[in-house]
Amino acid sequence: MLRPRYGALGFVALLNVLIFQVLFPLVSPIMDLVLIVSLLIAGFDHAQHPDQYSPDAL
Repeated sequence: MLRPRYGALGFVALLNVLIFQVLFPLVSPIMDLVLIVSLLIAGFDHAQHPDQYSPDAL
């Protein structure tokens, strides 16, 4: 990867495949869990302190 002697395929396309086909699918379940936990914490915060809750704090 990132070797100009292999042309556009080796310089750009393989790096693109590595990022979008390997790394993003590995990270996406973690991001889904972070989103769910964040929403649960915000809901719990709203239930416990409805007068002090601010959607801007998300």
